[in-house]
Amino acid sequence: MKMDFSTVAFYNPWWDKKGKNTDYTFHLVDKYESSSFKRDYNGLFDLSGNNLYVVRGPRQIGKSTLLKFTIANLLKSGERRSLLYLPLDTISRADELRGLLIQYLQFSRNEKKRYIFIDEITMVD
Repeated sequence: MKMDFSTVAFYNPWWDKKGKNTDYTFHLVDKYESSSFKRDYNGLFDLSGNNLYVVRGPRQIGKSTLLKFTIANLLKSGERRSLLYLPLDTISRADELRGLLIQYLQFSRNEKKRYIFIDEITMVD
């Protein structure tokens, strides 16, 4: 299955101006909120600069939850089209990823700053 930009939009429902940020933030972190064990994800990324973070580690330790938690906080601060969440478990080729990123950069060209969260990058050759 090849991912196209409409599928990317499905993973980023906050791009739709009609939606409410609070609904999306809840769905991003609902499993975290109902968990009996909670990590403190606050302050792990300094988003004030132009930084690149790589989060690595064993399976099932909270890497994806960290990304979603960070996105939820950015949504609460009013960000929308500047946020891209891209789960790569359906992408296998680097040229496909490159094309999606170029489309997103064109889509968000009027944003002052962009936050790109790529999950499961090891799935791409």
